[in-house]
Amino acid sequence: MMLGLSMNTLAERLDFVMKEAGINQSELASRIGIRQQAISRMLTGITKNSRYFLPICNELSVSPKWLMEGIGETYSRDLKTDSVIRRVPLLTLKQVINWSHNKAEITDDMIDAWWEVSSTNVGEDGYAIKVRGDGMEGQGHRCISEGCILIVESTSEYESGDLVIAKLPTSSSACFKQIVDEADATYLKSFNPNYPLIKFEDGQVLGVVKQAIYEYY
Repeated sequence: MMLGLSMNTLAERLDFVMKEAGINQSELASRIGIRQQAISRMLTGITKNSRYFLPICNELSVSPKWLMEGIGETYSRDLKTDSVIRRVPLLTLKQVINWSHNKAEITDDMIDAWWEVSSTNVGEDGYAIKVRGDGMEGQGHRCISEGCILIVESTSEYESGDLVIAKLPTSSSACFKQIVDEADATYLKSFNPNYPLIKFEDGQVLGVVKQAIYEYY
């Protein structure tokens, strides 16, 4: 295992390990399911602490402490090495209903696009959703804009505060909200304060959001 190298910035250290691995920006971005521009911003020093930092470390088998601070050994044996790349479909909010049961009936020509993501994020029934509307546009980190791609684990299990894809019994489609358990009930919440709380009675959670991918042009 290589001893930690003396480099001044995260950008320099990331550039070094990418060259050591023989991987370019486009390939690294594809492996972890993000846009190449996110890698480029880290390499140019624009982004110094990305939400994709740990997936990058996992993919390159790099110690997070070394990559972030230049401290310790470069490579870590403690990181997962058995992850694989999954190809997940970009679905509509109607297609996600009963997805795990109906996915065999949905052919490639019914899918708008496919996304490659790490198996550390989603299982075999994972899928992607494109955000529509401004319901989840709030302030700061509580802002997920229209057009953002969500990588979703297909599951009905959730914790209060999770971002979920859910279906209300009165709707023929699903929706993207934050689910919140309060003393008296469970609610679906929008980050945009212009949207009211929705009491979540007899509804169904169809998936939990694991990653948000922003496309920059």
